[in-house]
Amino acid sequence: MREVFKKVDFIAMPTLQNLPPKFPFWGSTVVFELRVFNMQNTVGVNYAGIPALALPIPMPPSGKPLP
Repeated sequence: MREVFKKVDFIAMPTLQNLPPKFPFWGSTVVFELRVFNMQNTVGVNYAGIPALALPIPMPPSGKPLP
């Protein structure tokens, strides 16, 4: 990561791989949390100890981000 940040100031990427499932998911908060945890893209950044900021972005009903 140190080498990457010599070339760029920041990296922008989604925090989740997919949209989270609707809650309640299968009637269990544990299953819901496990499913969302497995979709996260933040593990590498967290283990590297790099400061990060997660910003929620509203999604239209189509599920695709606005241009």
